[in-house]
Amino acid sequence: MKQITVFKALFIFIILPACHKDSENARIIGIPIDLKVERLEQTLFDTNKSEFRNWLENHKNIKENYFRLIGNPSDSAILKYILEFRKSEHNASLLEDVAKVYSDFSQIENEIKQLFQHIKYYYPEFRIPKIYTFVSGYGSYGFGSDLYYQDDMLIIGLDFFCANKVTLRPAFPTYMLKRMSREYLTASIALLLSQKFNDYNAKDETLLADMLYYGKSYQFVKEMIPTLSDSVVMGYTAQEWSDCHQFSEVIWGHFIERDLFYEKRTSVKSQYVSERPNVSQIGMRCPGRVGRWLGWQIIQSYQKKNSQNITQIMQQKNAKELFMKSGFKP
Repeated sequence: MKQITVFKALFIFIILPACHKDSENARIIGIPIDLKVERLEQTLFDTNKSEFRNWLENHKNIKENYFRLIGNPSDSAILKYILEFRKSEHNASLLEDVAKVYSDFSQIENEIKQLFQHIKYYYPEFRIPKIYTFVSGYGSYGFGSDLYYQDDMLIIGLDFFCANKVTLRPAFPTYMLKRMSREYLTASIALLLSQKFNDYNAKDETLLADMLYYGKSYQFVKEMIPTLSDSVVMGYTAQEWSDCHQFSEVIWGHFIERDLFYEKRTSVKSQYVSERPNVSQIGMRCPGRVGRWLGWQIIQSYQKKNSQNITQIMQQKNAKELFMKSGFKP
């Protein structure tokens, strides 16, 4: 009788959760997504001035937002920037290189579709944006960016996501260039979209609040695209991810000893959450943004201890409460 009881317990705690997960996955992949993709980079080069002027008028949302990210240029100024952009042999070469990397966009489309299915499952009110791809010369002509999102459109600057495979490379530091690749594209989209759902207390200016905001964002990415490796979710290389875990106790000890969690000085906070090649305060092998990595570890610990789904976690605004209830220790 005791053996039967043990077997039943194992069935309840191991088999049933697995069945629930399979059922949940089946519901997610069954969500219909009408994904529309328009490749704008070729339009930019193939249309004459008059045609492009008409195109701008027919795509006012893109004109008013994407082409006016830098300042507030007039229509004539935008056309001037475009013509200057098209005259450059370097940009023509860049377009060719981008076309080689993204000649087949179907895999990326499928990844984005799966991302949108997961978001729709957890947030049914989410509107599916139309996807536009673009090449802007890394935003050096007064328009363009890596990613731009509004409720009804998502613009992907493809040149920003193949920088390690093109002749004309952007003037970004090497430590940032390594994640400007196709491998990190979908994760970057999910990270951008996470901002739409990530609640926070704007009055909490502590480093802990920043860490857990990023931690929630990375957990969102991981749950919206479960097939991604943790290192790609973080924007780390596999070695950087391994180093964080290998020296997790050293990282944790540094934060404890220096009483960093409730630090409010921007100059100090930026050392741990901002872009940089490493966090020299901890060690030269400690990758930049390690505060974000630690924030994610705390969020994962909190989720396991409190059995909350991603929508509940994203609604949490009290950083101190999240931290205390996580029970995290490396």
